Amino acid sequence: MFHKLDSETVKKEEKKNILCVDFQKFYREKYLPTVVEHDKLLGVNDSQKQYELDLKIVTRDYSKSLKISCASEN
Repeated sequence: MFHKLDSETVKKEEKKNILCVDFQKFYREKYLPTVVEHDKLLGVNDSQKQYELDLKIVTRDYSKSLKISCASEN
């Protein structure tokens, strides 16, 4: 996904869909449950808040650099 966000040939509307919809869904539905479960196996029980913050930071930074607003999608 990130290679498309960084590509100059991908249209802005597609980048918005990737950042605001596809990435959010993948992160919340696939990545987050897996990594939190892994952390629990390692004895780290409060990691979900940090991963949610990481998602916000990545989304914010890409939004700024691409001049895309995800406000209505989140």
